[in-house]
Amino acid sequence: MRLILTSFILFLSFYLKSQSFSELGIQSGFMFYNGDINESKLFYNISFNKGLLWRHSFNNHYAIKINLNNAVLRASTNNLIRLNQFLENITISSQIYDLALQGEFNMLPFNPLHPKGGFISPYITAGIGLFFANNKGPALNIPFGTGIKLKLNNKIIIACEFTFRKTFNDNIIDDISNEIIKDNRRSFLFNNDWYSVSNIILTYNIGKAKIKCPTYKDLSR
Repeated sequence: MRLILTSFILFLSFYLKSQSFSELGIQSGFMFYNGDINESKLFYNISFNKGLLWRHSFNNHYAIKINLNNAVLRASTNNLIRLNQFLENITISSQIYDLALQGEFNMLPFNPLHPKGGFISPYITAGIGLFFANNKGPALNIPFGTGIKLKLNNKIIIACEFTFRKTFNDNIIDDISNEIIKDNRRSFLFNNDWYSVSNIILTYNIGKAKIKCPTYKDLSR
C-alpha cells in the first residue's frame, strides 16, 4: 500500500510538472467607478489603466496570478440624474493602485507547451486584493470576473479580461460617506464603492517546451 501511494505521489508530481508553466506580461485597458456618485451606470467616465501580471498554470485548467493595475478614477454628477441634493456638483479624481491575487479556471484545456493543450479558452477568475486610493489604504477588495485567452504561439499568449472589484469601504475612492446619504432609495448594492477593470493582456511564457518521452507518450494529456 505504501509503495502504491508513493508511486502515485511521484507520478502526480511529474504529471503536474510536465504541464505547469509561468508567464510574465503587461496589461492595458480601462477602469471605471460605481458608488455614491454613479450607482449603476457601467462604463461611465472610463480611465486609462496600465499594469503588470505574473501567472502560473498548474495544468490545463487551473492557474494563479498576481497582477498590478494603476489608473486615475474619475466621476462627476454632471450629466447624471441625481435624486439627492447632497450629491450635486461633485467631481472626484482618485489615483488607484490595485494589487490582486487571483485564481483562474480555464473552461477548455489550455497549455501552450503541449501540442494538444488547446489554443483558446474562456475562463473565470476570482481572488482577493488590496488597493490604495488618494494616499489612503491599503484597503481590501474582492476581484471577480471572466475573460478569454488565445495562444499565438508556444511563447506568446493574449487575453481579454473584465473584472469587478468589490470594496468594503465607502469613502476611500470618492471621499463620500454613507452618513451624508439621506436618500432611502439608494441602492443597497452600492453602499460601498466598486470599481471595474477591463484589460488586454499580453504575456510571455517563460517555461520550457515539453519534451516527449518515447516510452511514456502524452503523459500530460
